Amino acid sequence: MFALRFVRPKVVRPYPTPFRAASTSSTASTTSHLRSFAYGTAVVIAGGAFVAYYSDSRSAIHQYVFAPLLRSVLDGEAAHKLALRVLRSGVHPRDQLDDDARLKVQVRM
Repeated sequence: MFALRFVRPKVVRPYPTPFRAASTSSTASTTSHLRSFAYGTAVVIAGGAFVAYYSDSRSAIHQYVFAPLLRSVLDGEAAHKLALRVLRSGVHPRDQLDDDARLKVQVRM
C-alpha cells in the first residue's frame, strides 16, 4: 500500500532575501534615518504647498481639474448637491484678494 504524506510546496523567490528570525533585532543605519527624515520633510512641504494652492480660489486646479472631473463623473444635479455640501462644510477655496472699491453699494430704503 501507498502511504500519503503531505509535501510542503517549495517557495521560489525571484531574488534571495536575507532571513532574520522574529526574535532578533536590527539596527538602522544613519543613512536610512536621514533618508526617512528627507522623505518626511518633502511630504510635509509638498502637502503644505498643495493646501496653500488649493485654498486660493483663483488657482487653475479648480477650473482645469475639479470642474471637468465633476462633469464627467456626476450629472448636473448630483454635482450641484455635492458642491453645496462642500460649501456647507467649510472646506472650500476662498478669494484671497479684497473686493474692488467699485463693488461697494449703499441701498437706501
